[in-house]
Amino acid sequence: MPNAGDRTEQQDLTYHPMQRLPCLTAGGVTCLLPLSDRSAAALLSAFIGEDSSARARALEAVLAEDPPLTVWCAVHPRRPKALPRDLRELAEWLAAQGLTVLQWSPEDAVVTSELQPSPDWESRCVERTARAFAWAERAEQLLNGAELCGRARLLAFLGGAIEWLLASSTPRINDLIERLAPVWLAEFAAMLRHPPAEDAAMVAVAQSVAPSETVAAQTALHESPASAIMHAERWAEPWPGSGALPRVMSQMARLATFEQDFETTLRREKLASLQKLAYGASHEINNPLANIATRAQTLLQEETDPERRRALATINDQAFRAFEMIANMMLFAKPPQPNLAEMDLRHVIDRVILEMTPNAELQGTRLLSPPGNEPISIRADATQMAVLLRALLRNALEAIEGGGEVEIALRQDEGEQVHIRVRDTGPGLGEEARRHLFDPFYSGREAGRGLGFGLSWCWTIVELHQGQIAFESAPGEGTTFVITLPTAGPR
Repeated sequence: MPNAGDRTEQQDLTYHPMQRLPCLTAGGVTCLLPLSDRSAAALLSAFIGEDSSARARALEAVLAEDPPLTVWCAVHPRRPKALPRDLRELAEWLAAQGLTVLQWSPEDAVVTSELQPSPDWESRCVERTARAFAWAERAEQLLNGAELCGRARLLAFLGGAIEWLLASSTPRINDLIERLAPVWLAEFAAMLRHPPAEDAAMVAVAQSVAPSETVAAQTALHESPASAIMHAERWAEPWPGSGALPRVMSQMARLATFEQDFETTLRREKLASLQKLAYGASHEINNPLANIATRAQTLLQEETDPERRRALATINDQAFRAFEMIANMMLFAKPPQPNLAEMDLRHVIDRVILEMTPNAELQGTRLLSPPGNEPISIRADATQMAVLLRALLRNALEAIEGGGEVEIALRQDEGEQVHIRVRDTGPGLGEEARRHLFDPFYSGREAGRGLGFGLSWCWTIVELHQGQIAFESAPGEGTTFVITLPTAGPR
């Protein structure tokens, strides 16, 4: 392995042609960041696995060795518009979004041909990568603790984000960065010049970036230590089979769509069967129940013995409980159509969180609101949206039972959809619970602790709004519900 001094005589190296990540497009500007063969192969391996937790850990390792991939994830328009906390946060986002964001289109190839990078573009990519690794190594040497080092590596990689975007975008216009980059990136660049003292990782990165260096010195590969050069060369080396990533991700996305369509059809068949049962129960059971309740109330008025009064009161209560169950079944048989109007989804979320906070505090659970305060307007039934969110939060609190946290995330993409994520740190779901989660009357809790209609109602409300609801869960790993709704409302 050559040392740093040897590299000064080797500026005319030929590098293996690099792949490109999917286009980042905003404001008429398109950016195609490089994707190394090694990272492409590692992404393939991560997404072929089925364990979501293992996938996130694998992706965190990939990001830790790939500065441009880290930049791509951080500035992606589908990601929350804020500086990520650490590499683990980015990895979890990529694990959840990968099948939708890691999709290449024919336009990507067209833009690649139009971008016309400079002859030494690929060698510059290696230089920038080496410099990012050098910054990360210097910062990590100033810190103690794996958690801080993980954040420092992320911040060191993002220190070169603007340069990556400038070098990989077209057209080359004066306000390219303002159009393409999220607002937080400029704020982060300013923070690196004057880092907050309480953020030890950012202070360490600010000391490592050495902003006083000239641009020429910053881009010179021989300025990086030998270990950083070794990492950069490893990043750029060819890797067999890496070119299959776009095709495999496309096929996996199609398979996921087929599976989701099948599950949706199966649920509709189940609900159709429930509708028939509900109509029959309403006609054949309500009359006997009414007689039982009426007789119990009559006897209760005349009875003086305390034990008999308690027994009659129990009969009356159970008759009304059966009435309530049949009424819920009838709601599934003929659910009310949503009363659509323009509404601020963030306002509804804040109101429901405020309502549920006392229950959360009683059991020592933290309820985390979505970051940001900009309104997110959708056309929906505000009452049904509140019922949906209330049921999801109640389900999460009951799953945790004490301690832990429940977090709501809210994101609106550039298309016509809004995404709500409700994540809890509970025990997760077993195989049977995952199979029956949205079934009416199913409850993972002991018998008698609820009618089991909460999550079924969530599914129905989402269906009425022509949206989608999905969940990710495994034993010991918590549960995350993802609701996708059209902003324009059902058509």
